[in-house]
Amino acid sequence: MTVQTKKKSTQVKSRIAQYCAALNVKVPEVITQAAEHEAWRTENRNRMAHGANRAAIADQFGATYRKQRVIFINVEKLNDEKKLDKVIRREMIHLAKPSYYRTRPAFQDRME
Repeated sequence: MTVQTKKKSTQVKSRIAQYCAALNVKVPEVITQAAEHEAWRTENRNRMAHGANRAAIADQFGATYRKQRVIFINVEKLNDEKKLDKVIRREMIHLAKPSYYRTRPAFQDRME
């Protein structure tokens, strides 16, 4: 892990803790690297929902596994601070409000 990746990982975990406090939810396990995410998914494949395997890790900016209370934020792929924060917010909304699908107005309102 590079120094910059470590710094971003720490920053992501800190932001997630702040959002958890604001949303009054327990802080989830946070995975910030694709290789670590792949290992976690392989280990937990039998316990995940059927749709959880639908996207390739290389194509993902983030993912939420609500039942396992795990959030993946791909810091290696996110170089822009605004985009990174948007992905963190999106995944936190999925964790805190599972009924908020991306296409629903309530989800879009929370993203703003």
